[in-house]
Amino acid sequence: MRKVALFLVFISTLTACQTEIYYTRSVVNDTDYDIDLILMNSDPDQVADTIRLDANSTTILRDFHQIDRPKEGLSCAPERTRIEIQVAGFEAILRTDFFNEDNWEKYLIGNRSMEQDCIFQIDNDNLLLYNPS
Repeated sequence: MRKVALFLVFISTLTACQTEIYYTRSVVNDTDYDIDLILMNSDPDQVADTIRLDANSTTILRDFHQIDRPKEGLSCAPERTRIEIQVAGFEAILRTDFFNEDNWEKYLIGNRSMEQDCIFQIDNDNLLLYNPS
């Protein structure tokens, strides 16, 4: 019986020290345009991911739960190296670097169990539309 009690104390101590994070990466599209965000892979043989950002809405790019989180949370900027942006079939350019951590708003809440929200905002000031005609 004593071994069972010691085992239960050991297990509760381990779980009490465990940390976790609930992570969400989102893009806020504060424009009147539907935007196609095309995340390119570094390997040209892999298919790119295309995400539709509806006008005046927020789109979650990634969300997950992780045990044993880093003390300061996770990186907000995506791991990809290049994106393409299209608006109504035409190319567009972001004036704000999507892959620069400083351009993401990072919100951390909690201690052992932490929530992290990362938000990148696209508005009319940082979206340059390119129309070749």
